[in-house]
Amino acid sequence: MKLLLLLAAAAFAEESLIGTSVKSDKWNIKRGDQKVEEFSGNVVYSKEGRHLKADWALYDHDRKRLDAKGNLTAEERLEDGTTAVAKGEKAAHDQTSGLGRLEGRTPAEGVAFLLKRPDGSEQGRGRADRAEWDMKARTVRLEGGVEVKEERGEAHAQTARFLQGAKRLELEGRRPVLTGVGPGWSAAVQADGVSAEALDGPRRRITGRGRAHGWLHFPQRGAFAP
Repeated sequence: MKLLLLLAAAAFAEESLIGTSVKSDKWNIKRGDQKVEEFSGNVVYSKEGRHLKADWALYDHDRKRLDAKGNLTAEERLEDGTTAVAKGEKAAHDQTSGLGRLEGRTPAEGVAFLLKRPDGSEQGRGRADRAEWDMKARTVRLEGGVEVKEERGEAHAQTARFLQGAKRLELEGRRPVLTGVGPGWSAAVQADGVSAEALDGPRRRITGRGRAHGWLHFPQRGAFAP
């Protein structure tokens, strides 16, 4: 799924705050045992094609931790010109551990993801109850009611885990489903667990584990293959 692939690429982009500009209605710096900067009202972090917007943000310089909340939107412009967008209510990222998360107001409201083409049109979208990432392990995990839809297929699962280095997607929970569409074919797999590898290559591999079933459809031939 290209949407998950590009979201992962955005998550693992350079995380340094060097060169970042910050704008807000109010700014307060606290000096004591720790240096903490608090921003409130129309907060915008900007750096070379990356933007983070929120109602409030707090950066702890000693702990190297950023917290943000309130109508949160994160955008990352990628090398191919597409833009990955994530929306939620609150987020946190620890630069030392590399761990971070994005949550909605409630699990039911969750977080939303969007992929836009260079012309601004929508290429794909998705949602989950929450998202977590590990910069050091290079993994992104979507938890709860995961749904991803794009022009090349769909994914439905309780959890989705993406391993950036291996370009591997793992779907678990509630009999996950992964579908795909290509030139002259379409396919679907449902199983207790589904994994997909080489997502950015011409020879993608999909595997179903436990009570797996699926099909391939070739419309021009009028044929199905189980």
